[in-house]
Amino acid sequence: MELGTITEGPSLFKNVAKDYFELVDGAGIAADAKLITELTQSLSFEIETRFFITVPVYAGDRLLENYLDGIRPALNNRHFNICVFVNATQDKFSEPDFENARAYHAAVITKFNQECGFAAACLLTAYLPGPVSMGRVRKLLVDSILRYCIEKDIDEPVILCNDVDLIASSPAYLAEIANEFSQNITPVFVAAPIGYGYKGKIAMGLPAGIHVPELYLFNRVQDAINLCTRDGRIGSGPAIWPEGANFAFAGSAYCAAGGFDPMRTTGEDDAMGFALKGLWANGSLNNPTLNWQAPVYNSSAWIVTDPRRVLAAIQSGRTGIEAWAWQSFTENPGSEMDTHALAIACNKKTGLLRAENLIQFSAIERNKNWEFVTDRIGWLFCRSVVFDRRARDLEQFKAVAKAFGLVITDGILNYEPLEFEANIDWDQSTLLGDLVDTFQ
Repeated sequence: MELGTITEGPSLFKNVAKDYFELVDGAGIAADAKLITELTQSLSFEIETRFFITVPVYAGDRLLENYLDGIRPALNNRHFNICVFVNATQDKFSEPDFENARAYHAAVITKFNQECGFAAACLLTAYLPGPVSMGRVRKLLVDSILRYCIEKDIDEPVILCNDVDLIASSPAYLAEIANEFSQNITPVFVAAPIGYGYKGKIAMGLPAGIHVPELYLFNRVQDAINLCTRDGRIGSGPAIWPEGANFAFAGSAYCAAGGFDPMRTTGEDDAMGFALKGLWANGSLNNPTLNWQAPVYNSSAWIVTDPRRVLAAIQSGRTGIEAWAWQSFTENPGSEMDTHALAIACNKKTGLLRAENLIQFSAIERNKNWEFVTDRIGWLFCRSVVFDRRARDLEQFKAVAKAFGLVITDGILNYEPLEFEANIDWDQSTLLGDLVDTFQ
């Protein structure tokens, strides 16, 4: 286990962090500077490593045991200190309920630490005046850890962002992340794969015997979009897209980029990614001492998360890719979504693509079932890519389709005003065969 680096003089991290906190304390939410001081004083770990996992938790959630079970195999191979931040707002959560949530999560962490044989995880809590944003929650959590590192003389901390709905991870997950930040010149950030209820063709976190083809296809279309983005086949050039559930960065880079935006209800991870990428692109011009390499995507550092929010979108007749935009996070907390009930509802709902449609599917006999399956796949794919907007024109749209497993021969794609049309060559498309292999 790597111990924290004890510094004898000002380090890059400390210098950048000093400037960052002077700016944040002067321009941020007034009460947060005091709250960060209080949270910092509550942090305590037995092992002084520079690697930290941040896990924001809405007080109504009861997923922490699942999270710890899901991360444990990776933690056994490479130690990170885990910081759990249970929070709620006074307008949405009663004080007695918050105290019960605090006690519940404290008991879960105590049990986990006893099983580890040392204090591997630490609990922070905050009962906040509302409304509150995801950007503010992540900022409070990360800033508290950075303050802790300054006080403990831990140089260049590495922050890995997770969400509490993680249910599985690669055994090499944490080792892969740590290795990326152990180079002479570290990446400005590291992103890695996230599966929602599926790891490849394997269902995870769904009721036994239940498949949700539209959830599986959501994973495939999101993977295709992200792959084409990384390769530069869509957008204005190659780019790595970070997601807050599996996103890591060095403390100095975070501070130089200005930290999470506390005003962002959602999309705080996107904004942070853009700011960090800007450091790499422009940092050597503005400040030669801030030298990071390009963002990195580590395909081995995968995790799988509970797909409840994606299932809720699908069950409501939308595509999974719309899950983070069609409902307010604060008005529709994930804690009120029952993953198993949603999966069963999706499995039964008329109008959705169901496993039975694929079990009965024949590529030879172009009957009503063939028409329904192909129409539904075409609708799901096209709506997803158009909603995402990273594919800028028809040629880029075709590139995503090819990565997804479809061949588009011709069509139209314009956004202003929105015009879309696509002709799919099903005989040349590989997706149908893949679906039959997966679900039959």
